[in-house]
Amino acid sequence: MAGIKYSFVLSMLIMLCRPVFAPAEETVKLRPEDSVVLVISNPPVGKRFGNGFVIADGTLVVTAHHLAFEDSGQGGHRMAGLIKVFSPYLGDEVDGDIIAADEKLDFAIVKVSWQGHPALKLADDEKITLLEEIEIIGMPSVIHSFASDVNEPFEEGFSFQHERLPIDFVAIRRQIPQFISLAGIGKLGPGWSGSPMLLPGTSDVAGCFVKISDIKGK
Repeated sequence: MAGIKYSFVLSMLIMLCRPVFAPAEETVKLRPEDSVVLVISNPPVGKRFGNGFVIADGTLVVTAHHLAFEDSGQGGHRMAGLIKVFSPYLGDEVDGDIIAADEKLDFAIVKVSWQGHPALKLADDEKITLLEEIEIIGMPSVIHSFASDVNEPFEEGFSFQHERLPIDFVAIRRQIPQFISLAGIGKLGPGWSGSPMLLPGTSDVAGCFVKISDIKGK
């Protein structure tokens, strides 16, 4: 009806750029949670904590661009932070190098030194376009504990939380999925950035959760 405004909340998800990295011939097949890592970024000012997840042969970590970069304060460019990645599965922390990033789509790919770390498989484009719901796995409680005080012990340890949400639509460009819009947000919010978005009940990742957006129209 003309003139009526509406507002609804959507969860935006970026699709991974799949042509660049092929998975290893043999990938450790464990729980999807085993592939989720803690990303620590040390930009010139402050420190940021967020989720990430391992793909390919265990040496590549996907996370959100806004976790890895910070506004320079001068000009329109953003500066990369010094990245460290902690694996709850290995109990090990390593330095990371940003090897690819897209500010518009809000994702970054970080190279780490692990070999054979449990990794998620990239979902097929066709399966993504047919999805009706998606599963998100993250460590928001852990990240909140770190962000408030890095020396404060967490009550829940490295616990993982799951959210399974319906999909509103999948945006496609040139026959390639670009992002997924969710019909609701559930418990998503601060501490979820960089989490993997999975085909429910699988270790196939469709993209990286980055933000919640309010979309308004007429």
